[in-house]
Amino acid sequence: MRFLIDFIVRRAKFVAFLGTFLACIGAYYSVLLYKNLRTDIEELLPTSARSVKDLNEVTSRLESIDTIVVLVFSEDPIGSKRFVIDLAQLLEKVPKDVIASVEYRIDRELRFFKERQFLFLELDDLKKIKTYVQDRLIYEKELYNPLNIFGEQQILEPQFDYAAIKRKYTNQIGDYNNLPGGFYATSDEKVRAVVIYMPGKGIEKASKMKLEIEKSIALLNQKEYPADLKIKYTGNVQNLLEESAALVEDLQLSTVVVLILVTTAMLLFYRSLGATFALVISLFMGTFWTFGICYFAVGYLNANTAFLASIVIGNGINFGIIFLARYLEERRNGKDNSQSIGISMKSTATSTGTAALAAGLSYGSLMLTGFRGFSQFGVIGFIGMIFCWLSAYTLLPAYLTLLDGYLHSGWIGSNRS
Repeated sequence: MRFLIDFIVRRAKFVAFLGTFLACIGAYYSVLLYKNLRTDIEELLPTSARSVKDLNEVTSRLESIDTIVVLVFSEDPIGSKRFVIDLAQLLEKVPKDVIASVEYRIDRELRFFKERQFLFLELDDLKKIKTYVQDRLIYEKELYNPLNIFGEQQILEPQFDYAAIKRKYTNQIGDYNNLPGGFYATSDEKVRAVVIYMPGKGIEKASKMKLEIEKSIALLNQKEYPADLKIKYTGNVQNLLEESAALVEDLQLSTVVVLILVTTAMLLFYRSLGATFALVISLFMGTFWTFGICYFAVGYLNANTAFLASIVIGNGINFGIIFLARYLEERRNGKDNSQSIGISMKSTATSTGTAALAAGLSYGSLMLTGFRGFSQFGVIGFIGMIFCWLSAYTLLPAYLTLLDGYLHSGWIGSNRS
C-alpha cells in the first residue's frame, strides 16, 4: 500500500493520463456496445430454451422473417401506383445483404396458382378422387359388360361433387382477388403497401435497411408524383427501431438524471467543486472501463442490461464517496495532500474493497442463471463494482493530487469541520 500511495502521488500525471487514455478506449467500445442494443424478447431467454432454438432454426432456413412495410397514401391511385412501382425498382437494386427482397404485387403469383390450382390438392381430396376414378371404371365395365343381363338396375353409379372441390380451392385465393390489379392496396387504391424483407436479424441491419429505404424515397421525391402523397412505416422492423429509439431515449434521460442528482448531492455534501469534479470524473472513467471490457465479455445489451449504466454509477460512486470524505477530513485537519491520500487509502481501502467485492459477487451470482437477462446483468454488475473501486483508489487520488493547488487554496486547508 505504501508503494502504491507513493507511486500515485509522485506519478499522478502518468496515472491520470493512463487511466483517462484507457477510459477513452473504453468509451469507444461502450458506444459500440450500446449501438448493439437488442430489444427482442428472445435475447432475455436462455439459449437452451426450446423456443429460442426453434426460432434460430427457422431463421437459418428462411431468407427473411422480418419486414418493414412502406405505406403510401394518396387520393390519386394512378400516381401512387407509379410511385410504388418506381420505388420497388429502386429497392430491388440494393444489395441483398441489405434488402433481401421487395414485394408489392402478387398478380403473377395469383395467375400462376389459378392455372395450376389443382396441383395443390390436399391428400384427402386426392384420395377421394382416386376412389371415385376406380369406382367409375368398375361401373363403366359392368355397365357395358355383355354378360350383365340385369343392366343398370343392379349397378349404382358413383357420385363425386366436382363443384365442391373447385369451390374449395377457388375460395382459398378469394381474399387475394380483392387486391386491385394484384397490387397490395385497399379497394379504393388510396392506400398502397410495399413489403420489404430484411436479411437476418439485429438492430444494425434494421437501421441500415431503413436508411436505404429513406434514401430511395428521397430520390423519388425529386420526380413528379401526387402532391398529397404521404409515406408511413409499419411492420416488425419498424417496431424494433421505434422500441430501440424509445429505449435509448429513456437510457439517456435516466443517465442524465442520475448524473445531475449525484453531482448535486456531492456538491451539497462536500461543498467543493474541485473535489466533486475529481470524484465524478474518476467514476466516469471506471464506468467506461466497465462497459469497454463488457463489449468483449458480453458483446451486446438487452432490454434488461441496457439500464446498468445508471446502476453502476449509482453503486460505484460509494467507494469514492468514502475515500473523498476521509481525504477532505484530513485536509481540514491541516495535513497536506500526500499525507491525506496516504491516510485515506490505508484506512478505507480494505473496507471499501470488501464492500466492492461483496457487491460484485452479489451481482456475479446472477451469472449462474440461464436467463440471459440476468446472467448478463451479473457479468456487467460484477465488472462494474471492481473497476469503480479501482478507479476510486487510483484515478481519484491522482486527480486530487493534480488539483491540489486549487484545493489547498480554498477552504479545505482550514480547520473548518
